[in-house]
Amino acid sequence: MSLISDILKLCAGAALAFTGGALAAEAVLVHDIAPPHPRYTQLTQMAAEVAKRTQGTLTIAINPGGKVL
Repeated sequence: MSLISDILKLCAGAALAFTGGALAAEAVLVHDIAPPHPRYTQLTQMAAEVAKRTQGTLTIAINPGGKVL
């Protein structure tokens, strides 16, 4: 979970730095991991935590449209 924690901190910092804390942003994460892989669950949890910690100013879309690399 250390890597996910580091990514979470980076995303939250980027959201605040680039938006001044006032605007919303969406990061898109496209990868080759499809459900029900355990890593997909971790990424989904990370996306929820990013949204929670940034109070919705940053959201992460995981494989939008169901597209997997």
